[in-house]
Parts: sequence; C-alpha cells; structure tokens
Amino acid sequence: MFGASDTVVALGQDGLVANVLKYLDGQWLIGVNPDVERWEGVLLPFEVGHLESVVLETFERRRPIRHVTMAQVTLNTGEVLYGVNDLFIGPRSHTSARYEIRIGEHAENQSSSGIIVSTGLGSTGWMRSIVTGAACIATSLSGEHGIGRHGRGQNGADHATRGHEWDADYLRYAVREPWPSRTSGATITFGNVTSSEPLTVISKMPEDGRGGGVVRVSLGPDLEIANETSLDLIALQDALECLRQIAPRQSEVVEMRFFGGLTHEEIADLLDVSTMTVKRDFAMARRFLFYEMRREGASESPRDDVSESRRDVH
Repeated sequence: MFGASDTVVALGQDGLVANVLKYLDGQWLIGVNPDVERWEGVLLPFEVGHLESVVLETFERRRPIRHVTMAQVTLNTGEVLYGVNDLFIGPRSHTSARYEIRIGEHAENQSSSGIIVSTGLGSTGWMRSIVTGAACIATSLSGEHGIGRHGRGQNGADHATRGHEWDADYLRYAVREPWPSRTSGATITFGNVTSSEPLTVISKMPEDGRGGGVVRVSLGPDLEIANETSLDLIALQDALECLRQIAPRQSEVVEMRFFGGLTHEEIADLLDVSTMTVKRDFAMARRFLFYEMRREGASESPRDDVSESRRDVH
C-alpha cells in the first residue's frame, strides 16, 4: 500500500489515524485536523496551515517521537489481528459470552458481556468509560453519595480514569458486567496484559457447530508518535551531555535510536542487553531530556506531532 520510505498524511478524524497506523511498517504518519472547532484531535495535532513546515521538519528528522504500544491478537485459526486503541472480545449479538479466562497463573470460567482490551493510546476512550462508571459506583457504595450533584468523590474517579501512557509496556483489560454464579466467577475482571503474562480467552460457546475458539492477546507492534514540541537540536545536545554524565548507556540508546534510526532490537544487539532494557532506558532518557530541555527554556511549537509505525512483534 505504501512505499518503505513514504511519509503518510492522514486528514480526518482520530479514527482515520488509528486505522492507517495499522497498515504502516516503518513509515512516518502526520495527522492533520481539518476542523479544530469540531474535533478534539487527540491524534490530530497538526492544523492544515502547519503542514508545509511540519513535512519539511519531518524530512529533516527534527521531530521527536513518542512510542505507542500496540495490541496483538492471535486466534486458534492462525489469524493475527492488531489493535491501535481498543479490542472487544465477545459475541456479535447482545447475548452473554461464556468462556474461560486466563492471565498468568490465574484462570476461571466466566459469563459476561465481553472483554475490553485497551492500549495506552485507547485508554482515554472506551476503557475510560468503563473505569469511570466502576469508580463512581465504588465511591458511591463506600458512602460518598451524590457524586453527580455535589461532585463528591470525583477526584478518585478522575485519578482512576486518566489512562496509562501511550508507550506503557502493558495493555489493560476489563471484563464487562461479569456474572457470578455457581458455574462462573467474577474475580479476574481488571488488570494488565504484559509480555510475560498474555491474556488468553477460550470460548465455551458453539458457533456454526464449532466451539472452543481461542483468543490470545499480547503486546504487539510498537508504534511511535512524535512529541508536541518542535525539536531544538542544540538544547537536545546539551541535555544529552548532561544525561551522558549520569547514565551513559541511556544517552547512547537515545543517540542510536533518534540520530541513527536503529530499532530497539538492533540497539539491544549492539549493546548486548535485552530489548526490554533498551525500551526502559529510552523511556527514562526521554523523561530526563524533556525535563532538561524545558528547564533550559527549549522552544516549543504548539501541537506538532508526527507518527511512525514499526512492526516490533513480541
């Protein structure tokens, strides 16, 4: 669909960016909001008037990048699906789903309205709605009545619904309306999916005469989305020098990743460490560099993001 060195521009709503990202393999993507008055544009940081300068700066590699963890679903049929924001596991109709859920060493039979799995990018969407309702109900039952009228308990709900970072090394799942009974449990209802603890769901419902379908959810391809700041290379070099004095390996990872364009796996091979160590180093280094550049007064341009997609399947 796209050439290996193409730069892709998505002009439309957030959903368009999420859908396009699934089809990229290393290309950079620029999300443009054509109507800022109508659309919030979480994934659309550019306006049409910014496009010319943004494209030029993208070609010159003067755009910092944010990472986005993607979800990967493997079916027992061998089919592999990818999710940029949310995944729904459940029946097509409004009937209850019956299945066995497994996460780590824990497993139980359940009956529910289905399971939502969210990436960090999607954690402020469908997952936020689920968690908001659960947090408000729990707060109300604990004695904080009148949340809607008086706002009491709202801080707890806000804290629970902020979502997780786009580059978090985990996904988050929630079971919708689990039904506890003699044959079904409701103890595995919310938690994280990690590279060491994938989520497995085994269907106990016949479909077209067949049953026992298996869905396995794990961390999938690693996407990258640029920061909202226009990159000041001088400020970055100064911040990198400070980082080099404190954490030499983290500084080296940033230089290989940002300036050298190497993947996490390639950096891991060169440094003789694990890929997860490289990702952790890069995340910590980015936070340090962001703080240093802001502290030194590095210039910022509003709402300037570029996206890159890369297939790093774990």
